[in-house]
Amino acid sequence: MLQTGGVNGRRPSASPWVLVVEDDDIVRAVITAVLEEDGYRVLSAINGAAAMQLLEHPAVPEPACIILDLWMPVMDGREFIDAYRCAGQQVPIIAVTGAWFPTSTMPAPDVDELLAKPFDIEELLGLVRKYAGGKRAGGRIRSVRALVPV
Repeated sequence: MLQTGGVNGRRPSASPWVLVVEDDDIVRAVITAVLEEDGYRVLSAINGAAAMQLLEHPAVPEPACIILDLWMPVMDGREFIDAYRCAGQQVPIIAVTGAWFPTSTMPAPDVDELLAKPFDIEELLGLVRKYAGGKRAGGRIRSVRALVPV
């Protein structure tokens, strides 16, 4: 399942876009809403396989940044990273996880940042700004609840 964000389904041409790959509908909706509130264009996928399919589409431009859950069905984050990096892609990846942390026997994946869930939304937004560029004109996020329809 692929989803596009933006006002009325339209993505402004001047702002960078971010790919959100997350199987949890609520987490994906919150991240998407926060990024859109901050002025980013957002595309999302429910797993790594759907994200790879999206990125292979010729009409889809390269994202400025990818937010990637590590534990997902079908193709998890580590499998996505391996396939994406093997294809020669070097777009910054911010991995988020609630169930996995690097150890001596399983090192961190080839990502630019690794955030543990639950994460601070302002920290995630700061990382997106760092890697994707852009900044919000009006300060802090007003409320995550106000951004996600109930």
